[in-house]
Amino acid sequence: MLVSCVCPITGERASSLSGVISCFTSQTYANKELLIVVDGPKSAQIPPTTTDNIRTLYLSGPQRILGAKRNIMNALARGELIA
Repeated sequence: MLVSCVCPITGERASSLSGVISCFTSQTYANKELLIVVDGPKSAQIPPTTTDNIRTLYLSGPQRILGAKRNIMNALARGELIA
């Protein structure tokens, strides 16, 4: 079963993603994906990833409330379980 981990973030808080990515990649469950949705400035420093199971989506326009970002992530998640 594929597990989708979702992480909404604003561009101003992109520096916290290093810890999120580190925690995700250290998990032993293999069938997983991490979906990061960033709104705000596109110039946010998102740590580079070299794995195919981490996707980053940049949203243009005004910042969205958390619920709106969750709805977008849930629609894009490929997993049977969303965490």
